[in-house]
Amino acid sequence: MNVDVFIPCEIDQFAPEVGINMIRLLKQVGCIVHYHPDQTCCGRMAFELGNWKQAKKMGEKFIDTFSGNQPIVFPSLSCMLLIQQHYKILFHNTAFHNEYQQLESKIVEFTDFAYHQLHVTDFGATFPHKVLLIDDQKYNKASKKLLSTVREITLLEPQHSSSFNIGQDITSTNEAIAANIAKHAILDALDSEVEFITSINFETLRYLHHFIRQEQLNLQVIPVINILSSKS
Repeated sequence: MNVDVFIPCEIDQFAPEVGINMIRLLKQVGCIVHYHPDQTCCGRMAFELGNWKQAKKMGEKFIDTFSGNQPIVFPSLSCMLLIQQHYKILFHNTAFHNEYQQLESKIVEFTDFAYHQLHVTDFGATFPHKVLLIDDQKYNKASKKLLSTVREITLLEPQHSSSFNIGQDITSTNEAIAANIAKHAILDALDSEVEFITSINFETLRYLHHFIRQEQLNLQVIPVINILSSKS
């Protein structure tokens, strides 16, 4: 299957191995992967900061770049949710309205795509560690299924799952929400004595990493994709 991949700005800057690992996994299961070298930002940062004019400009570039018919696979959830939930506002009754509607049907998060569209159940990974998966139940079915087949992993879920909503923006513009989410995720991790916290949302993990370092906790964060790529 031919697929496009979108690598969000924060992954490109802070954890490029996540994008590389996603491409490797897609190729491993037989996908022909296309990376558009002129891709930039989806406009999420500008949108969250209230600069809708700039977000719209970036969104137009995103729509133009990914104008093909193949699926567009995302290694993280935040940018995909921005497109699904807010492009409809940015491009309502504009020249890009129809193009946005076509785009919306093609975008998909990596684990969702691998499990539900490619019907992959096992990437052959090995990860001998105790891990807490903090994704909300609305989004974690595919990631949970794929992680459950990883060799030697001990996979746990939050005790306070009702308090954790991955659909919420974890940004400096929602500091109170972010702190509350981090508090419950860290509490679950410490209570469960896990070594790692994982998620399909890189933005969530980046925020938690900052919180963990600030509090000098004996925890690490790791994206789901990196676990699925691990061979030892």
